[in-house]
Amino acid sequence: MTVKEGRELVKQLRQEIKEGKDVEFNTQWIECLNKSILKAIDKGYERAMRKMFTVR
Repeated sequence: MTVKEGRELVKQLRQEIKEGKDVEFNTQWIECLNKSILKAIDKGYERAMRKMFTVR
């Protein structure tokens, strides 16, 4: 799953929470997705920095 797809899913889950659907489950899902998104962004940043400063 890409970061963009993860963010779209979070948006959809928040809408379901507003509608009162599976509030507890969707809240937990959002927490997990946010952690996953943060980890993916951090990992991508680290890779970009390594590439930038790698001597060729």
